Amino acid sequence: MIPSYEQSIIMLYKAGCVPDVIFHCIQISMKATELAERIKAKGHEVDVELVKIGGLLHDIGRSKTDNVWHVLHSAEILKRLGIDERIIKIAERHVGGGITDSDAKAMGFPDGIYLPETLEEKIVCYADKLFHYKYNEKNNIEKWIECEDVHLEIEKLKNKFGQDNLTWKRLEEIEKEIRGLL
Repeated sequence: MIPSYEQSIIMLYKAGCVPDVIFHCIQISMKATELAERIKAKGHEVDVELVKIGGLLHDIGRSKTDNVWHVLHSAEILKRLGIDERIIKIAERHVGGGITDSDAKAMGFPDGIYLPETLEEKIVCYADKLFHYKYNEKNNIEKWIECEDVHLEIEKLKNKFGQDNLTWKRLEEIEKEIRGLL
């Protein structure tokens, strides 16, 4: 099932997502939808509705945890709700530029593919990187800030993981693909 926009908002709320996470999901959905519509207008095949709802539900697992494991919680919640497998994959594959098999094993993730493969998965992954957290003095998320472009996130990943790490390189490839389609 692909829920409506309104049903998706209710799902986020019922799952226990805090208002800041729901707001972030709305931001990602809006940005991803905008990108998908622009890509479609250029003559490329993309499921705009899938991107819209996938962007809205991508972080539903943040109702359980705020770390990288939220992707697994998102998938679990969405499966339990009977959500379309394509949306589940968007949620599982949006972190960083995706997670390789070796990284997933090292983190203790179950076997699976955690790299965005479809255009819809890549659009939501990319849109998610266009927003950053701003923390308050108690180290709680104060608000989400839209970035000028994804290069800030790429630089952050380079600093976090090192120049040779593939995480930021995968994100850079996704950015080039999306920009090329635009």
